Amino acid sequence: MRALVPVSLLAALAIAPAAQPLAAAPADPCRQAAVSKRLGTMVAGLNGGRGDRFAAGFTPTGRWQPYTRTVAPPGVVGRRRITQLATISIGAEAEWHLSALRRVGAGRYTINVAVQANDRPWGRGRTALSVDCRTGLVRSWIGPATRHPLPVDDD
Repeated sequence: MRALVPVSLLAALAIAPAAQPLAAAPADPCRQAAVSKRLGTMVAGLNGGRGDRFAAGFTPTGRWQPYTRTVAPPGVVGRRRITQLATISIGAEAEWHLSALRRVGAGRYTINVAVQANDRPWGRGRTALSVDCRTGLVRSWIGPATRHPLPVDDD
C-alpha cells in the first residue's frame, strides 16, 4: 500500500526555489599574500630536503635557475628536474631564507634570498619570479644571484 503525501506538501516542494550556496569570491592566486604563502611552503620543503614539495609549487614546465653565478641558463625545466636538483644539490647543503617580496608587475615578483651553508651565512641575492595568475604556480624562478655553496668541512 502506498502512503499518501498531502497535496500541500507536494505543491510546496514543487514551487520552493532550490537553495543556492553563496559563491565565495574567487581568490586571486597572484595576490602578494597568496604568492608569499606559496613561496614559504615551497622553501620549507626545500630546506627540509623535500625537493618534491618545492617542485610542486612550479607549473609542470616551470623553470628554476638557482645560483645564477654558477648555474647556467636556463637552469632546469620541469618538476622532475627541479625535484632532482632541489633534493640533491640544494636541500643537502643549504638553507634558504626569504624576505622582501615585491610585486613588480602582473604575476612578476622579486624576493631577497639569504643562503646559509652548513649553518654559516653564504650569500644573499635577489630572485626574479614569474607566477601563473590562473593557478598561482611559479612559472620561472631565477636566482639568487650568488655562487652555489660548496660543501664546508669543519675539520
